[in-house]
Amino acid sequence: MDNRLIIFSTLVAAAVVAKLFAPLIYSFLKPLPLLFILALAFLKPVFPPGLWLAAVLCGLAGDLWLLSARGFIPGLLSFLLGHVFYIFAFARQRPGDTDAPVIVFAVAS
Repeated sequence: MDNRLIIFSTLVAAAVVAKLFAPLIYSFLKPLPLLFILALAFLKPVFPPGLWLAAVLCGLAGDLWLLSARGFIPGLLSFLLGHVFYIFAFARQRPGDTDAPVIVFAVAS
């Protein structure tokens, strides 16, 4: 298994455990998985496209807003804006691009 996946999974698990048992530590651990994703993006030889970067930054901003007492609405709007960026980023992908994530639409019958 890739070390990056192990590190990311550990950061997420630590945030979940901290949410349950150590609320003071949780506010420090919650943004760490997205900060790790950003660090990986900047360490790659090819810089990530702006829409992908904007989407991840909006997710990070949403996480940070949710840590404050009055940050629900700004956090919600930040996540919404991030998802709009993801939609545009997916729409810009070229067909046959093997490095791009795949969108799967499920239609309920």
